[in-house]
Amino acid sequence: MNVLFFGLNWVGDVVMSYGAIANAAIGAGRPVDVVTRPHLAPLYHVHPGVGKVWAVDTKAPFWRSLPTILRWRRTGYDVVIVLPRSFRAAWLAFLAGGKMRVGYAGEGRSPLLTLALPLPARSEHLHESRLHAHLVAAAGLPDFSAPLPSIKVDPGRAAAVRRRFGLADDEDFFVVAPGAAYGEAKRWPAERFAETALRLTQLLGWRAVATGTAAETGLTAAVVAGLGAYGLDLGGKTSLEELILLLSRARLVLANDSGTMHLAALVKVPVAVPVGSTDMRRTGPLTDRVAFVQTDACRQMCRRSVCPRGTTVCLTSIGVDQMMAAVTDLLGRVRGSARAEGASSHG
Repeated sequence: MNVLFFGLNWVGDVVMSYGAIANAAIGAGRPVDVVTRPHLAPLYHVHPGVGKVWAVDTKAPFWRSLPTILRWRRTGYDVVIVLPRSFRAAWLAFLAGGKMRVGYAGEGRSPLLTLALPLPARSEHLHESRLHAHLVAAAGLPDFSAPLPSIKVDPGRAAAVRRRFGLADDEDFFVVAPGAAYGEAKRWPAERFAETALRLTQLLGWRAVATGTAAETGLTAAVVAGLGAYGLDLGGKTSLEELILLLSRARLVLANDSGTMHLAALVKVPVAVPVGSTDMRRTGPLTDRVAFVQTDACRQMCRRSVCPRGTTVCLTSIGVDQMMAAVTDLLGRVRGSARAEGASSHG
């Protein structure tokens, strides 16, 4: 069975769709193909259930995509699964053909899909990954609630990336990602990330590596400013592929609710997250190696990019001591789990 996915448009959203894609590949008995924007293609290349990655600028004029659309049609897909809920995604899926086109209804999309589903009951209380899996199940493919699949990481390339950025092969380091694309309402103050990083370098002797986009270089610079040789500022310097490879060997990640948070879950690295306006029951990372750090100062989980109170008290009420306690507990849990697994494997 040939299956084509129209993928989502943000790093975190892509990671949350990993399970649904894995389900479809198992049901199809072969890797599935994916349409995605070019900058997100590396995320699909490392998915073990993905075959062809069609890197398409879906915002470009329609006529530029015509040669690719014709190739989709010649492939003759049996099932096309449309994860984005936009009209444009459904329109491109319609042009791709396919015996079955499955997606959620809305935005006038229903005539373009052979199966336009309403959102499940109480969808506002379901994790986004479950909504993606629901579409796969509706297409007659399996619906498993499995953990994130192990991705394809080349150890040699990962080592080359570390060396390129000045990290020794055997060096222990943790990653600090102080940015968040959604806005200030999801950003814990950079100076608190900096103080936490300083304490961790003093306590553990690990190097702190700050990462972020080109627009977040001010934040990453603030994180490493007082760390001296224990700090490494990679703000604006890593591609998505390099970031994945870098994270795959980190000992710990400190991140806001962001794509990096989800990438940490993907590479199975412990991640500590200061939680502001996000409802983690819906969009939290798919891992048990996580510590959510929050207070009762504001529990509205408004999910807004701008604080309606104008204070972002949900984040500013989180102190460094609280973050350090959460990290200490998280690392203790991970060590305990590793010891238990080791004892079991020798038992």
